[in-house]
Amino acid sequence: MKILGSYRLFLLLLAACAATAGIGLTALRLNNAADTALADINVRAAVLNAEKAGEKIDALHEAAENADIFIFSESDARKWFLDALDSFLKKYDAKVVTPMQKTDSAFRSRVSFRFTPKTPTELAILLEYMENSVAPVFIIESTAFISTEKERYINVTAEIIQPFYGGGK
Repeated sequence: MKILGSYRLFLLLLAACAATAGIGLTALRLNNAADTALADINVRAAVLNAEKAGEKIDALHEAAENADIFIFSESDARKWFLDALDSFLKKYDAKVVTPMQKTDSAFRSRVSFRFTPKTPTELAILLEYMENSVAPVFIIESTAFISTEKERYINVTAEIIQPFYGGGK
């Protein structure tokens, strides 16, 4: 009888081990299937994010085109910047304070010039031109109204910035 009881215990333990092994193999398959599904989800999410980014870029380009905003490549921006800077230097006898630098997807330079308006309207026209310019952008850093016995003039220091698409740090 002891042998029969031990045999039953052995069969019971064998059945328990087989059930445990079956549960373990099923869990392993489920884990592998879950890993495969998660990898597929990650790939699809990356593709969707790239598609959404592409759609946003397309929408931004369309909005810029509708608003008549120029989008310059780096080489076009450099040429446009140098032409505008040269024209500005000649027209206002300006001096370059800092040479042209390329930083943060933009060409930048600081200029300083003396301006002697004949009428207040001339000063208003110059400042309006600088404020409303979009290619390049002018940021007036300082103005000094100087009056001597011989002359009265305004000294202006401004930063000229021409942004372009791409080519950041």
